[in-house]
Amino acid sequence: MFTSASATFPFTNRFRWMLRFFFTLLSTLLFLAPPASVFALDSAQILPVGIRSPSVRFGTVGGIGQKFTSGGQLQTLSDYHSIVFDASTLQQVRPEAQRLVSVLNQFGHQNLGDALNLGVLRIETRPEVRYMAPIFAYGLTERWTIAVGLPIIHYRNTFSMSNYGSNVAAIQAQVGHNVDAELNEAFEQLSASLVTSAEHTLADKGYKPLRSRNQTIHGDLQLAAIYKALETPKWALAVKSLVNLPTGPADDPDDLADLNIFGETALEEILILNYRLTSRWELASRLAYRWLVPDRVQLRVPEDANDTLPGAHRKERLSRDRGDVASLGSSFRYRLLPRFGVGAGYELSSRERDRYGGSRGGHYALLSRHTGGEAVRFRAGADYSTTDAYFAGSALLPMILSFEFSDTIAGRNVERQTIHELWLTLFF
Repeated sequence: MFTSASATFPFTNRFRWMLRFFFTLLSTLLFLAPPASVFALDSAQILPVGIRSPSVRFGTVGGIGQKFTSGGQLQTLSDYHSIVFDASTLQQVRPEAQRLVSVLNQFGHQNLGDALNLGVLRIETRPEVRYMAPIFAYGLTERWTIAVGLPIIHYRNTFSMSNYGSNVAAIQAQVGHNVDAELNEAFEQLSASLVTSAEHTLADKGYKPLRSRNQTIHGDLQLAAIYKALETPKWALAVKSLVNLPTGPADDPDDLADLNIFGETALEEILILNYRLTSRWELASRLAYRWLVPDRVQLRVPEDANDTLPGAHRKERLSRDRGDVASLGSSFRYRLLPRFGVGAGYELSSRERDRYGGSRGGHYALLSRHTGGEAVRFRAGADYSTTDAYFAGSALLPMILSFEFSDTIAGRNVERQTIHELWLTLFF
C-alpha cells in the first residue's frame, strides 16, 4: 500500500522556502561611507584632502526568524511553516493514502480514516548573526573620498525539527493489530517519525544534513567612492558609488542551510542631499539604485511546481539575473550638545524578481518564486564626536563614536531584521 517513508515523505513548497528564509539575510548588511554624522548613509560630507580614516563597525542582526508574507503580515517562521499532516493533507501529497482513509472509515461509525493525523512537523531555528567590518577611507582630493571594507560575519544557528500530536497509535489500537497484514504494514510506516522521514528524504536526494551552525566567514569585498557635487552654507549634495566584489562563499546547491547572500558582483549609485535647517537641525534624503551584475550559478531546477526538493540529477549551471533594488529614504539629525547628536529616519526599498535561464528547457521560472518584495525600515541613533573639540585644542583624539538601531517595520516577501550597530572612526 505504501512505499518506503524515506522515498515518499511529503515535503511541501512552504517547507522548502521556509528553509531558505531561515538562512537568508538581506544581501547588503553593510555600507561604506565616512561617518560624519549620526547617519553616515545620509551624510554628504567627505574627508578633507589627505586625511586618513580607519574605522570599524560592530553589529548584530536579529529578528530574522520572522517574515513579512506576500500579504504583508508579520509571522514567526516556525509557526507559519509548521505542517499539519491530517487525513486531508495525506491524501493530497500521497494519493495512496486515500485507500487507507477509506478502509479506516469502514470500521464502526467514527470515521477513523478522516480522523487520522500524523501530527505536526515543526522546524525550530535560533539564528544569531554578528559582524565586524574594518573600513579604511582616504580623502583623495577636495571633492573625492575613497574607501574599502571587508565584513567578517559570525553565524550561529541552533536548528531542530520536532514531531508531535500523532494519533496513529490510538487509531491502530481501536482497529486492532490483527485485522489485515497490508493494513498493519501501512500503520507501521505511518508510525515512523516525520523527523526521521524528513532526514532520510534529504539524504536520499543528496542534500547535506540540517545541523546547527557556528561559523565565521568573510563576506564580499566592498569599494566606495564619494564625490561632493555641491556645498553651500545650507545645502550639500554628494554622489556615492559602491562596488561589491564576490569574495565571499558561493551558494551551495546541496546545502539548504548555508548563507546564500555572498558571491555577488553589484554596482550601486546613491544620491545624497543634506539641508542645514539651523545650526542644530539638519535634514537629509537619499535615492539609491543597486544593480546586481548577471552571473552563472549552479542550482537544482524543479521538474514541476510539486517538485519541492529536486534531486541531485536536477543540478544545472544556470544564468542568473538577480532583481535590482531601488530605495529612497529621509532622516533628520539634531545636535543636542556640542559633542552629542541624535537622529531618526526611515527607508523604503523595492526589489525585482530574480530571473534564471538554462539550456535544458527546465521550469526555471519556479526558481524566481518569493524573490521580489518591498520593505520599510525605521532607523534611530546617536553619535559622539570630538573632531571640533580636537581642532579647538580641548580633545586629545579626533574620533566619532556612533550607534544606530534599525528595524524592518513593514514589507512583503522579506524577512524582518533588527540591527544594532556600533561604529568607531578615527582620523589622522
